Amino acid sequence: MIYLIPLFAVLFFAAFAGFFVFVFYLVLSSFYRTWEEARNNDRQPIETLPVRVVAKRLNASGHDHVSTWYYLTFEFQTGERREFVVSGKEYGMIAEGDQGLVTYQGTRYHQFLREPPLKGR
Repeated sequence: MIYLIPLFAVLFFAAFAGFFVFVFYLVLSSFYRTWEEARNNDRQPIETLPVRVVAKRLNASGHDHVSTWYYLTFEFQTGERREFVVSGKEYGMIAEGDQGLVTYQGTRYHQFLREPPLKGR
C-alpha cells in the first residue's frame, strides 16, 4: 500500500500537467485563428457594394459582466448574404430593410452608408 502513494503522486502530477498543456493549446490555437483571420482579411481588397439589410441579431454572454456582440446580415444584388459584426451604435442606427452601400474587407466590416429614402414613401 505504501508503494501506491508515489504512483498516485506521479499520476496526479501528470494529469495536472496534461491539463495545463491542454489549456495552453486551446488558448494558443484561438490566438492563432484570430491572427490568421486578420492576416487573411488584410490580403483581401476593400469592396463597396450595394446591399439591403435583411436581419439583425445580437449575442450576449456573461453573468457578472455581460459582453454583447451585434450582427447585421446584408443581402447583395447577387442574392448572396453576409453577416458582419458591428458596433452597438451602428446596430442601433440601422434597421432591417435599409438599403445602401456596405464597405468590407474579407470578413472585416468597415461601414454602411444608407441611401436616403425616396420622397413620398
